[in-house]
Amino acid sequence: MWSLGMILHKLIFLRLPYPEVDSTDVDGMERNVLTYEGYKATPEVIWQCKRRGLPRALPLLLENLLHVNSKIRPSADRVLNAIKEGKVGYLRLSSSTTLT
Repeated sequence: MWSLGMILHKLIFLRLPYPEVDSTDVDGMERNVLTYEGYKATPEVIWQCKRRGLPRALPLLLENLLHVNSKIRPSADRVLNAIKEGKVGYLRLSSSTTLT
């Protein structure tokens, strides 16, 4: 799910959520990954997505997929069901939450 979040971030923002480092700086890339604090969907980002015609639920989904605690990230089944039902915005961080 983390990788899906990284792909989604790249598609939305055209970059990864890390500071730019030289592609040959393996230590710098590793440092970025290990110190990443997760993605937060700010009101400004939600507004920018809406202005670009993207669903407002997209940054909220991204926040869940890129949560630093892997046990809190939604499962592939939960994400797929939410997409099928058009309820991506209802995904919550708790794995016990049901989609309504």
